[in-house]
Amino acid sequence: MPYCLERLADGSYLPLNRRYKPIGQATLDFVDYETVKAGRVKITPAKARKLEYRPTLDPARIYLYNDGCLPDASAEHWQRYAERLALLAKLSID
Repeated sequence: MPYCLERLADGSYLPLNRRYKPIGQATLDFVDYETVKAGRVKITPAKARKLEYRPTLDPARIYLYNDGCLPDASAEHWQRYAERLALLAKLSID
């Protein structure tokens, strides 16, 4: 499940799992995010604020949830996470 999105040097974002590894990569080794080309998304600042569970003015890393609002903790948390995933799914993926 996507946990957060890391902003890269080119301005795109890379979805990461809870272990801060790119989605789809099953490694515990260090990953240089800048070298990962697949899965990057383009996100406007306005969309970034909608994706972030706690909106910030300069989201270098966008968190979709945290320990206080785990998606599987309640139906309400799952609904909010699902809304963020639906918005993420509509974004341009490279």
